[in-house]
Amino acid sequence: MGMLVHNGRLIAGTLPLAQVYEFDGDAQWRLLTRLDHTPDVRYRRAWTMAEHAGQVFCSTLPSGRVFSWRAGRVAMARKPLTDGWHSVTAVRAGSKLEIYVDAELVGRESSEEIAEFDLTNGRPLLIGHGPNASFHGDLSHVAPADDFTITDYGATANDATDDTQAINATLAACKEAGGGTVIIPTGTFVVSRQGSESPILEIPALTTVRGDGDGSILKFDPAVND
Repeated sequence: MGMLVHNGRLIAGTLPLAQVYEFDGDAQWRLLTRLDHTPDVRYRRAWTMAEHAGQVFCSTLPSGRVFSWRAGRVAMARKPLTDGWHSVTAVRAGSKLEIYVDAELVGRESSEEIAEFDLTNGRPLLIGHGPNASFHGDLSHVAPADDFTITDYGATANDATDDTQAINATLAACKEAGGGTVIIPTGTFVVSRQGSESPILEIPALTTVRGDGDGSILKFDPAVND
């Protein structure tokens, strides 16, 4: 019968009832579910198990059905890291887990379809430890990534006020903290060049800028190219 470790939990299938159990770590097995209810047969099997994209899949006999299940939530990158140093950022915000590599979003997991599953909790956010194995390599400059919202630093949405200085102040605070996520909430924010040769915004290292989809807009002042 199938047996594997999923998100830190040892689970196993059985016969003759095709039941699935979870080991509770104290010499006890807890029944999770029964998968096959085919009538008038001697054996029903929770047959093989495999893990993919944060879910465990179990095939059954004699019904021939495949079931999926997950314990908790995990954000996963679908391809391995290339050689060399990379900036990796893990973000937990409300109902979402996100992972960024070199400021590029490479994995996202959302529990919005399950209202009672709230990712905002006091449990640790694990970096470098996946469902079945740990990261093998060197880690450097590991630090918690706080959120910095531009409206907390003076930016105001949906008006003619130039928000460049407020956004730069937010970026500076994020840099001073050693990195994090700069949040641009819903609304339109005006930005402009602060000097003839200066960039409009300069994103520090270890900083992720995240908006609310199409609802977050940075609008260039008409004189931005003057």
